[in-house]
Amino acid sequence: MSADPNVVLHPDHDFNRIKRANSAPSLATLVEWSGNESMGYMQQEDVNANPPIPFALFYKPSPDITNSVVYLNHADDNIISIVGQDYVRVVGKNPALDPTQTVTFQETDLLGGGVHIEGLDDVSNTADNIVVERMSFKYSANQSIRLTTFCDDAEISYNRIDYAIQAIYNTNNGFKACERMHIHHNFISHINDDLYWPNINDKHGIQMETGNGHIIEYNHIEFAGSHGIAMDLKGDEGAPVNNNIIRYNYVRSTGSVEDNKYNESGFHLEGIHNNIDAEAIKNNIVHNNIFTGSSLAGIFISSAAEPGDGFSWAFYNNVLHNNTVNMAFQDSFDQTSPQYRIGYRFKNNLLTDPLDSTFNGLGYQDTGIVGHIKHAASTNTSLNLDRSGLVFDNNMYWPANDVDGVFSPLFNWILDDLSDLSGWQASTLVDGPSLDTNSTGQDPMYVNASGDFSQKEDYMLQPMSPAIDNGVDVGVTEDIAGNPIYGLPDQGAYEFQPFRVMGTDSIDIAANIRIYGDGKFRNTMISNGIIAAITITPTDGFSVGDYSQYMDLAINVWETNGLHHKQWTAVTPGSGNATFFIGDLKPYTPYLVKQDGTSLLASSSDNLGVMSFIASYGATTTNYQIEDASVAVDTDGDGVSDNYEQCYDGNCINYNPYQPINNPEGTDIDINKIDTDGDGWSDRIEAVYGSSAIDLDSLPVIPVDGDVNLDGLTQANDILLVQRHILGLATLNEEQIAHADYRPQSAGDGSLTLADMIIFLKNYFAY
Repeated sequence: MSADPNVVLHPDHDFNRIKRANSAPSLATLVEWSGNESMGYMQQEDVNANPPIPFALFYKPSPDITNSVVYLNHADDNIISIVGQDYVRVVGKNPALDPTQTVTFQETDLLGGGVHIEGLDDVSNTADNIVVERMSFKYSANQSIRLTTFCDDAEISYNRIDYAIQAIYNTNNGFKACERMHIHHNFISHINDDLYWPNINDKHGIQMETGNGHIIEYNHIEFAGSHGIAMDLKGDEGAPVNNNIIRYNYVRSTGSVEDNKYNESGFHLEGIHNNIDAEAIKNNIVHNNIFTGSSLAGIFISSAAEPGDGFSWAFYNNVLHNNTVNMAFQDSFDQTSPQYRIGYRFKNNLLTDPLDSTFNGLGYQDTGIVGHIKHAASTNTSLNLDRSGLVFDNNMYWPANDVDGVFSPLFNWILDDLSDLSGWQASTLVDGPSLDTNSTGQDPMYVNASGDFSQKEDYMLQPMSPAIDNGVDVGVTEDIAGNPIYGLPDQGAYEFQPFRVMGTDSIDIAANIRIYGDGKFRNTMISNGIIAAITITPTDGFSVGDYSQYMDLAINVWETNGLHHKQWTAVTPGSGNATFFIGDLKPYTPYLVKQDGTSLLASSSDNLGVMSFIASYGATTTNYQIEDASVAVDTDGDGVSDNYEQCYDGNCINYNPYQPINNPEGTDIDINKIDTDGDGWSDRIEAVYGSSAIDLDSLPVIPVDGDVNLDGLTQANDILLVQRHILGLATLNEEQIAHADYRPQSAGDGSLTLADMIIFLKNYFAY
């Protein structure tokens, strides 16, 4: 490919899905080049040539930006010199400057060259606090951004780098490593993947050598000729490498066409074995990244490490998809110690769809390397690896077995070739425990797995994914998109976000839902389209920002006709009180609520067939039932159902009805006579007509419909009963009277008179 400045690059990818990118400064975009803008504006000489050969570099500011390569507060401090092939080289700050002063390179398009940052010593001439942001680099003939020594606390962000020899490169040149660099939100594409610059070994997107406290996050790297992100620690043997974080990066399609040598990885770790101090390599974490389409491995580790009392490197919640091999190990060193522990942890990762091809030429003893996990033996065949510091668990693999015989093998560790996950789990392998005991072989059900990130949904999980809530807590608090962790962590880079809201969205009777502390819920089983009218809330309400698991709900019986019985199971991780709102009941009907088979309370549905109740629960499984109490068994024949008697006095077998003289207290319950709140209406009537039996101001509303005999119909026999009551030939109770108490029209007076009779007759005969 020609390094033609008129080449129009592919359009920018969507960065809105990356956390905070839409609220941060926009990613730099390349402008059109005519080939001669400001040619010679920054002319330099190749001082190594004899005689020196001048060459031109192109410089063009981004639109509407002042023509200044370097923006700083002290323009006359003489801290910039032009050296070699770099546009600008920071060779240490003036000692008189405030050491915390920030030098910023921003909003500039550079063609052919780059920015080189280098300090001279660690006291008076550092290159600390450098910022390179919103720059565009195209066809850099060396590194686009190079950080060498004494350059602590640099920030490299929102830059775009295309068609360079190398993109972002950190080396210590044998001196003090740079510390605490923050490299984020950079778009890096086509890093010498077509070998326009031949014989270049390190064609990485981002390469780091040693250092502590670096954060590399939210970078999009594609088509790097070598590794997407490389931690090559050979440059400074024995230097500490602690507390580095590599997270939330998208890396795809790494590897060049050089001599058909497909040997590059999404993340490459090399050189740790040069450091024998157990405390020097600790607490480095690679989490919530996506590595896909690499010509060698999604993650490649060419080192062993002594974990000390912790771990050297941890790999959590990464997606490794469609790489030739998803995870590869190589003991590429000749370690003489017979025991050399491997201090790595691998948890909550998704390893899916490795490619179905093999390759050679990597210097392994056994060259076939394809599948999910591959360990290639060291050239030192006497090497004995102590795996006591190596942890594989709670990962998900798909496929879980070599169905088509295309993998050779699917899992491998030195001499153990294993064709399926169960064999990998059962094998004790070499000098250590079995691995992946709690891992599973299932399809994680990605929404989309194209691997080109053309859709925002790439590698997100479908609502029924088995990877949801299938991970373990590893200390990660948000996913690659900045979303919170709901309940138990999911496996993979994305945390599924429940979108249904309790009280707003319907609950399917077959779906089995999981409710979270903020009121969101998700289905855990396939729905059948039949809706249950049920709402559950903590008595003190849901809490915004509470993503913990609140309750699992499974509906077992949900009748919407007949007796309208209901039965469900709730699983709660903690104790508390909940308010249940239950619909799909018969209107004005008494019901009994049971908890784990024991009567909890009696209540009645309202005119819409809805009732509510409060129940306490513990950290356990609880069964709830609602039964129609109006048709339940009446063992003692006192006119009150056993269900109601259980709730009031538990006596279902004695018949001692209320009598004003012989039994004024009523030794057995007679719900027709009990008036708990003293409002003149019995508890039974209040239960039937939806008012409260314990609230003096809550009165039942009985329809004035003439249904005096309470059979659901208005007929001539109802007129006859009213007539007989007025004449003193029959006595109607308060409920019967209320059904025919037409006068006065506003509310009735609690008695039946001739005026009520006349209106009743007019309504009945419709005149």
